[in-house]
Amino acid sequence: MQLITTELPDFEAKIKWNLPFYQRDKQYVSIAAYKAHVSLSISADLDDATLAAAKAAGYPTGQKRLNLPLTQPVPTALVQQVLQLIA
Repeated sequence: MQLITTELPDFEAKIKWNLPFYQRDKQYVSIAAYKAHVSLSISADLDDATLAAAKAAGYPTGQKRLNLPLTQPVPTALVQQVLQLIA
């Protein structure tokens, strides 16, 4: 969460749908924890460069999300790249 507040300092922290949620106007990022991974979801589609970087590093993605397995360290540069899509 510190990475989110550093990269998106003007986003307001909230709890929505029982999830940590950061929002500015219609842009948002949320975090959901699951048994084997954490999902970082944003309001914008991931672009081709971000999808390729995630795939190359072995991180699963969706149209608007990046899944971070709990067995791997947080890929700081990749998370920053995702967050810049809504900055």
